[in-house]
Amino acid sequence: MKVIQSRFIILRMETSDRIRQRLKELGLKSVDISKATGISSGGVSHWLNGNSKPRGGNLIKLSKLLMCQPEWLLTGEGAMDDVHPDLKRAEAYENNTPAASNEVLIPFFEEVQLAAGVGLASIFDSTTEKARINLDVLTTQGVPSSAVVSCRVSGNSMESKIVDGAKIFIDTRTTRIIDGKIYALEYGGLLRVKYLFRLPFSGVRIRSENSEDYPDEDLSPEEAKHLRIIGRVFWQEAAL
Repeated sequence: MKVIQSRFIILRMETSDRIRQRLKELGLKSVDISKATGISSGGVSHWLNGNSKPRGGNLIKLSKLLMCQPEWLLTGEGAMDDVHPDLKRAEAYENNTPAASNEVLIPFFEEVQLAAGVGLASIFDSTTEKARINLDVLTTQGVPSSAVVSCRVSGNSMESKIVDGAKIFIDTRTTRIIDGKIYALEYGGLLRVKYLFRLPFSGVRIRSENSEDYPDEDLSPEEAKHLRIIGRVFWQEAAL
């Protein structure tokens, strides 16, 4: 009687796989690695193909670009990113209603007009409100809880995509413009939610869903320097 042996191959992610994964999630390219680390395109190709691994200072620079922990990037062990102390699993949320075990609390701020000279970081640091989001949503969207903030929008400029009063959730890692994606941004002293498009010579187009009432705004390269992208909007909850 013949004994048939089956061989099972267990696929294990390597450093190169994790680098490519993060590039895809952040909408980055290999040239961005070269710019951030100073490594030649050939050296970056070796990283991406698994022929070599980033080490020392280059590993730190690469991890910063890819918004992940060096240990995770190199070995796959530990958490991918640090968890912000405000982003902890909650025992209670709004109105003292118990939160489920599969939810986290994240910083939440109402849409406000920014005073001249006040930075976005100051607003995030000072907020005391929290919003809850299901961990399944974060997993599906590929967004770590430590990268998420939430706010409420007002007005009808983004109907029918985002309704007036909806609570939106923002991936603060994604500040590089991908044409046609919706971003939370600050421009002209206002927090806004709009489509963004790249224009030649580093200009930016700001577009509303309701383009009849809110025409496109084309920012020159100089004007675009004053545009702050908070992050990409990846989820919303309609107002009750």
